Amino acid sequence: MDTHEKRHFFDSPKNVKRFLYGFYFLCALLIIPEFFTFRYVDHPWEALFSFYPIYGFLGIVILVMLSRVLRMLAMREETYYDD
Repeated sequence: MDTHEKRHFFDSPKNVKRFLYGFYFLCALLIIPEFFTFRYVDHPWEALFSFYPIYGFLGIVILVMLSRVLRMLAMREETYYDD
């Protein structure tokens, strides 16, 4: 391995921790407006605290689970295209 290999920002665990702390801080800042805003809702569930982030997270989790099932249905053997 080359000793002069370029190091990237995320190669250092300290930088990864800094990034995660910044990300967590940003998430906390984005929750603060929930306390001060009023939304006009069409469905009673929309009035729940942080409904949209929870709805989006659950939607992505369901999408990933469905993709695993679809992968099993559509998967072919490695030699599928060989003669």
